[in-house]
Amino acid sequence: MGDLSGEISHQQSFLKQLRQRILQEAVEGKLTAKWREQYPDLISGDNHASKLLEKIKAEKECLIKEGNTSTKLGARLKKDSSRAQSRGKPLAPISDDEKPFDLPAGWVWSKLGDVILHLPRNGYSPKEVARETSIKSLKLGATTYGKFNPREFKYIADEIPKDSVFWLEPEDILIQRSNSLDYVGVSAIYTGKSKEFIYPDLMMKIKIMRPLSVNLIYNFLSSTLVRDYFRSRAKGSQQTMPKINQGVVINASLPIPPIDEQTAIVERVDKLMGMIDKLEKQVSERKDQAQMLMQSVLREAFAKG
Repeated sequence: MGDLSGEISHQQSFLKQLRQRILQEAVEGKLTAKWREQYPDLISGDNHASKLLEKIKAEKECLIKEGNTSTKLGARLKKDSSRAQSRGKPLAPISDDEKPFDLPAGWVWSKLGDVILHLPRNGYSPKEVARETSIKSLKLGATTYGKFNPREFKYIADEIPKDSVFWLEPEDILIQRSNSLDYVGVSAIYTGKSKEFIYPDLMMKIKIMRPLSVNLIYNFLSSTLVRDYFRSRAKGSQQTMPKINQGVVINASLPIPPIDEQTAIVERVDKLMGMIDKLEKQVSERKDQAQMLMQSVLREAFAKG
């Protein structure tokens, strides 16, 4: 029975490693090598990822300028820009030392801070109340495993204005800024309803600039490339709960593919991850069956004793 349990645990560990390998193949462009051969026109010229980043940069600059006269979003972006400049830490170009591998044709390196709508924002963590209220705040467990879990929340008594930055919107990405070293920096896409939850102080919120694929950036943030970067820079007085700060997050290096290839990567990753989900379910069922058999054997042995 011990050998069976050991084999099941080995299979579960292997599937976990396989997930990371798939994400690393995706982030290096290896998953879509054949796709690029089939569609060379979609990775060159105006479709080159550098053109996409130029458009995103121009759009952000336009929104910041609008902050002088009009939109709340523009005003927030202008404030973010001023904060970044006042700290004297503009995002530096990515050096060759920060590039762990060569990119495929049509791809470019970028800092995460260059492709998000505003600087990462920490959440708010008021005290939980025992009664049901109209305001729900996520717990850290809502995103610990890389997927949004709407059952992990608490009720709070605080009044949160409807225009507060703490409210979550669909496709926001939440990053755990503090947790154990295994989980610090874990990301998850918020898939709940608009303004259904606020998020806690132990998380940061970012919003990806369109037309970048939110799912692609999420996959890349979940890869070994970025997770190792976050872990290596996590610090804090409490060793059990190290933290990453805003500067660490915005300086994460990301490879950006052309827009059509982003779609191809997400489709490929989703398909492969779906296959692993099925395999994990089968392995888990075998583990449950093995545990049931173990209990049966123990009961029988005890009865005879």
